[in-house]
Amino acid sequence: SPFFLKGLLFYIFGTFWVLEFMSFCNKYVTAQILCQNYFYLRSRNSQGQELRSGKQAPIWYALYSLFRFHLGSIAQAALLSAPCQLMRSFIHIFVPDRPNLQNSLNQQYRIAYYLFYPLIQMDLRYTRFFKDTVMVMLALKGYKYMDAARRVEGLMNRSRGKIPHLNKFTSRIDNFLNMSVGLSSLIWSFFLYREPRHGRYHEVEHLGMRESIEGIFVTPEHSPLLALPFLVFFGLWVGNGMLHLVSVSSNTLTVCYCIDVEMAGGTETDALYVPQNLKETYKDLGGGESEREL
Repeated sequence: SPFFLKGLLFYIFGTFWVLEFMSFCNKYVTAQILCQNYFYLRSRNSQGQELRSGKQAPIWYALYSLFRFHLGSIAQAALLSAPCQLMRSFIHIFVPDRPNLQNSLNQQYRIAYYLFYPLIQMDLRYTRFFKDTVMVMLALKGYKYMDAARRVEGLMNRSRGKIPHLNKFTSRIDNFLNMSVGLSSLIWSFFLYREPRHGRYHEVEHLGMRESIEGIFVTPEHSPLLALPFLVFFGLWVGNGMLHLVSVSSNTLTVCYCIDVEMAGGTETDALYVPQNLKETYKDLGGGESEREL
């Protein structure tokens, strides 16, 4: 029935959007709490003087600002973030993530620029702005979504030229961790859920641990390959949900660190609010995603 198909598509879209909306709400609250912890927690300088008085229970302000000011931005990010990231992944298959390809000495880069010009412009003007770092600028400054996205992109691009060692990108590591969790579900499902299943249709077959392990080495009467793609996508989604707190925390601390450096003087040794251990971490690791300049 076409009505059943329409209802199924609407249900899939609604489920996807609601889950993404809850995920981005979580990301905003996490970013807001970490920003307040970065800039408002008590700390002392080398002379023992207290720099700031501290802020109690930042989660209440995070929830209030979310429902009072930023529901529209969160809904927009939840709707367009996944399609834009998928489009960026498709674009990066053909086009390297480098600025000014048309002026490159590499002839292949120049050919790729003119051949994939519409895709490059789409990435340059729109798709690259849908990332988790925007949640940090929303929490700090309260701009609208696209204004916050442009400002945080410009901040990261300026900081790479201003802060030494802030030049290594973490997106590959994040993707590797998510894919590792997703592929683990594929491997476990392939080896642990391929019992022979010799029971008839109207019979319920009871299997114990020993029979299940022995069934791994028996050729099954059905193929598990049909279910594997669904398990892979489900594993990727679960892995992204499990690791998104780590990624949001790293993005938030990176943006706060860059703002701290710009406020204080311009080099990594001039940051005012950053703890010493975090300063040493950024001297070795760096952070960020895109190389394109505004």
